[in-house]
Amino acid sequence: MATDNNANRCSMEVKQWSDYVLKLSVEDRERYISKLTSGEGTRSLPDPYCLASGWVDDPSLWPAITFTDIYFYLVDTPGQFTHDSLRAYKSLKAYDYVESGHVYPIFYNAIDDQSPYCFLKTKVIPSQRLRDKPHQPWVCVKKSEGTVFCAHCTCMAGLGEVCSHVAALLFKVDAAVRAGLTAKACTSEACKWNAAYRKELQPTPLCEVQHLFGRRRKANTPSVSGTGKAPLPDIETLKSLKSVCPNAVFF
Repeated sequence: MATDNNANRCSMEVKQWSDYVLKLSVEDRERYISKLTSGEGTRSLPDPYCLASGWVDDPSLWPAITFTDIYFYLVDTPGQFTHDSLRAYKSLKAYDYVESGHVYPIFYNAIDDQSPYCFLKTKVIPSQRLRDKPHQPWVCVKKSEGTVFCAHCTCMAGLGEVCSHVAALLFKVDAAVRAGLTAKACTSEACKWNAAYRKELQPTPLCEVQHLFGRRRKANTPSVSGTGKAPLPDIETLKSLKSVCPNAVFF
């Protein structure tokens, strides 16, 4: 019976962590778990990647995170951010993610009524690789103060330090707070603003978008797509080419 109890206990411990966490190395997993230990060390917060319910799209629930909260967290946490870089924070890649619409809608999770903390999560599109899988940062914030307790991201830098994707999430919340959007009901423009992120772009042949240029272009540009209808050279020319490069894919 004791063996069964131990097995059940181990099973419960495994279920409290997401597949992402269980696939981390031992060192990275211990670092991740230590982030979620509350200030007094008496209670562990749940793994945000394991919370399937409780996430809501309602900016009015977001804590009042200010630039001061962001500044102290980014400077005090190991990473790329310094006093000098934050003086010119609008030139940072993290701020550009927000300005460029690379930050998906942010979702809020209260954890439970007794918890002094809440979670905010989002996805951030890599700036140079729009087709790549978005990174998934989250932050844990005090509900009453907006103080950032801890954060994490699925990118390589996010394992051990604060990254640009976490900072982008925080900058987007700060922008909403400064605009007064967090004080409005979820049926207002706040949710529309939260949902306004850059969607994936599909490449289009130039010949299909010429009408967008209006009168600025004097002549249509023909498509450069291959049609396969161009006539082949004469047989003697083909024989000459083959003698020079017999292994060419064309032959």
